[in-house]
Amino acid sequence: MKKKVITLICFFISSGVMAEKFCYQFQVEKQAIEKLVFKTSSQKNFFEVVIKTKKKMFKNTYYCHLKHSILKCSGDDDSGLFEFDKNERSLTISNMTFGEPDSDSFKVTKTKEITGESCK
Repeated sequence: MKKKVITLICFFISSGVMAEKFCYQFQVEKQAIEKLVFKTSSQKNFFEVVIKTKKKMFKNTYYCHLKHSILKCSGDDDSGLFEFDKNERSLTISNMTFGEPDSDSFKVTKTKEITGESCK
């Protein structure tokens, strides 16, 4: 069974000011994901999430809020719910759906917490 790598890059906004940048990589089994990128949006507390597979790239915008070290994110129309704990370096994905329902789409379902390591 092959393992795939997710690269997660987060840019946190704290009081409207970019606080810091960091990058973590995650090993994810049974997912055809090459890269997962989080970046700030022009709107406060919104993050654009880009996911790249071997065949296509998908984007979604999620509302995120930071409480202590945990970034909790959710999308509209049931497009996703996930948490990233910076101190624990862990990502917990309840679900993430990318693309259009009537055309190409990609769904990530993972309820188990996965621990990452710093990108090099």
